[in-house]
Amino acid sequence: TRELIEGQDYFRLEKVPNAILSKAGALKLVRRAGFSYHVTMMDKTISVPDGLISYTMKVTINDEEGNVVSEAFASASSLEKKWAKQGWAVESSLIGIAAKRGLVGAVKNLLV
Repeated sequence: TRELIEGQDYFRLEKVPNAILSKAGALKLVRRAGFSYHVTMMDKTISVPDGLISYTMKVTINDEEGNVVSEAFASASSLEKKWAKQGWAVESSLIGIAAKRGLVGAVKNLLV
């Protein structure tokens, strides 16, 4: 379907005034526009004494001719409340989370 679907492509939270775009919705909008995107790891920090793993990713969205139309940086860290108790096993998840956040951010930049 060409329309964004609530509960799949975007979500609403009780105390948040605006809808929250999901990765699925961001991908749908990128594809609908005929754009492509690329994810680049900008930083990886590991501190064993602090129990820290952190990734920073840059997502670039390009138009059909390869021109950059949007960029966004995003990060994810093992010290975030959601991941803090999972230890080192969360490393690969952090890469995906940072990339997802970057994609959603880059698409939102296009919409503003």
